[in-house]
Amino acid sequence: MNAHKKKNKILQELDQDLWIGLENLCRDENLEYLLLLFEDQVMWGMMREGKFCIDPQVDKEPAPLGSSKLLQAHCFNKQCELRIWRNGEKFDLCWLCEEEESEPAHIVQEYILWGNGKRQLEDGFQCYVEGQRGFVQNLPLQGKGNVRCALEVVHRFGEDGEKQRYIKNSRIRDLKIWEVNDVAKA
Repeated sequence: MNAHKKKNKILQELDQDLWIGLENLCRDENLEYLLLLFEDQVMWGMMREGKFCIDPQVDKEPAPLGSSKLLQAHCFNKQCELRIWRNGEKFDLCWLCEEEESEPAHIVQEYILWGNGKRQLEDGFQCYVEGQRGFVQNLPLQGKGNVRCALEVVHRFGEDGEKQRYIKNSRIRDLKIWEVNDVAKA
């Protein structure tokens, strides 16, 4: 199937039912994690044994993509990210995948997801609360002791006509446990 037909098929399936479409997409493409950015919340999910586990605090009523408050979706694993975003009244998507060794340089950065309180939830999720803003994230990872979760992001460089380097694209590569003691190593 060519890229344009595949893109349209994905968007049509998501428009019929956001949750079923995302589960099928993540399973079929072997994408491990899901980060959804809505107008009013951030939501995480992950694939476990071929089933979609999403934040246990979320109401997963069937809803078409177009009627949702979804702004962006990031479905990813270590090799690839599918990014879906609202573009006016419609949605668009692109794939960002690992490039060949001959491609321009890149850097990998870890972004720590901070919170001043955390508690275990059902289904292997851990709740992080950032107290000053009241922002809550329920992440699909559990860590014991002095740990946090971190996003691993790859930034790929390109060169313009004047040989000036710029960040060509960035993609989420992993969600992982980050030991607070790692800060001394950074």
